[in-house]
Amino acid sequence: MLLGHALLCGVMTMATLLLPWFVAHGRQMPPLTALLVAAISATGAVLLILIVVKGYGVARLRLVTSGVLVVLLLFLFGVGPFFGSPAIAQSKRVIHLLDRSYSARPLAERLAKLAPGDETVAVFRVRRDVEYGLSFYRNREVVNYEEDGVPDEQHLLVMRVSGRGADPQAPAALEEYLEGRPHEQLFSWPEQGLLIYTVGAR
Repeated sequence: MLLGHALLCGVMTMATLLLPWFVAHGRQMPPLTALLVAAISATGAVLLILIVVKGYGVARLRLVTSGVLVVLLLFLFGVGPFFGSPAIAQSKRVIHLLDRSYSARPLAERLAKLAPGDETVAVFRVRRDVEYGLSFYRNREVVNYEEDGVPDEQHLLVMRVSGRGADPQAPAALEEYLEGRPHEQLFSWPEQGLLIYTVGAR
């Protein structure tokens, strides 16, 4: 039972350390160095649990397991801020990557720098969570081209062009929706396969 517990913690350690790679690169196999580091760390977690419990008894199992979990949480979420002390920016790279890959909040913050809060933001063939997330963080409902039509006024447009479930015909379909209206790509959001455009008024 102890060995099974230790092995489970080792597998969890390896999966956590490789998570950022799979988030950024999909199903592509991680490089050998990343696999090696994750495997060594996982082995270390297993040995740490076995050695501590064998040396100090099963009463220490919860403590040593919690220690492994705390290290993994710090890897994912970074260090700080704690009790008024500032965060260590270099330790926040993983959580920022996860945030940009799964949340609409960073994108809404970027859009807020380009346009005031009352300017129209539209979406075209994005995931539902992106559409609702942008509405939530901007505190204003976004316009869906396919459900509400194309706004007459100048607006920002968020369109999905890549990633799982994306429509490869989306760029061609966009041209039909805009009917020759001027539009220009502002930037891309590769973590979620999005392109952001500014679309001129009709």
